[in-house]
Amino acid sequence: MYNGFREIFIIMRKESKTVFRKKGYFISVLLFLCVDTFIIMRLYETLILKPAFLNLFLNIYFGRHLVFLTLFLGWTLTPQMFFREKAEKTIESLLATPLTPKIVWIGKSLLVSLVAYFSAVCIIFISILILGLAYSFEFINHTLTVNSILLNFTITPLLCFTLFCLIGGIQFLTNDVRISSFVLFGIAFLYSFLALNKFSNVEVGYIELTSYVVLIIILVLVNTFLGKFLTSERIITSSA
Repeated sequence: MYNGFREIFIIMRKESKTVFRKKGYFISVLLFLCVDTFIIMRLYETLILKPAFLNLFLNIYFGRHLVFLTLFLGWTLTPQMFFREKAEKTIESLLATPLTPKIVWIGKSLLVSLVAYFSAVCIIFISILILGLAYSFEFINHTLTVNSILLNFTITPLLCFTLFCLIGGIQFLTNDVRISSFVLFGIAFLYSFLALNKFSNVEVGYIELTSYVVLIIILVLVNTFLGKFLTSERIITSSA
C-alpha cells in the first residue's frame, strides 16, 4: 500500500509541472475570478432590499457554488491530463515504466481534483473577501452553517475526485473527448437542476448531503468497474 501511495505521489508531482507551466489554466482561473466577483457584487446589490431572494442566492453561493467551480475548472484540465497525452503519444512512455495504468489514472485524477478544488476555493474566498469589505461581512452569520461547511470541505472534494476519475477513465479508453464532456455536463446539469429546484429554497440539509454521499458511492462502483478495462494495451490502442 505504501508503494502505491508513493507511486501516485510520483505521478502527481510529474503532472503538476505540466499543469503549472500552462498559462491557459491560470487565465481560466483569473477569468472565473473576475466573472464570479462581478456577479456576486451585482446580485448582492440588487437583492439586498429583498431578504427572501438574498437568502436564496447566498445559500446557493455558499452551499453549492464550489461544486460548480471545481467541476468546470477540472473540465479544463482533464483533456490535458488524459486525452492530449494519449493523442501526442506521451502516455506510451509513461506506461512503459513500472507504473500501472490504474496508478497513472488515479494520480492524474487526484491532481486534477486537488488543483481544481483549491483554485475554486481561492476564487470564492477572494470574491467573499471583496464582498465582505464592501458590506462589512454582514452576510456571513446567516450562511455558513455546519452542513454547508461539511458539503464544501469534505463531500465536494470526494465527489469531484470520483467524477474526474470517471471522466479520465473514459478519455483513456476512447478517442473522442466529447464523450467524457457529455458525461460531465450531463451530471453538472442534473446537479444544477436539483440544486435550483429541490434544495435552493432551504439551507443545505441532511437529505441533500445524503444524496451526494449516494452519488459518490455510485461513482466509486462505476470507477471500480471501469478500472478493470484500464490496461496499457487498451489505452494505447484507443489512441490509434
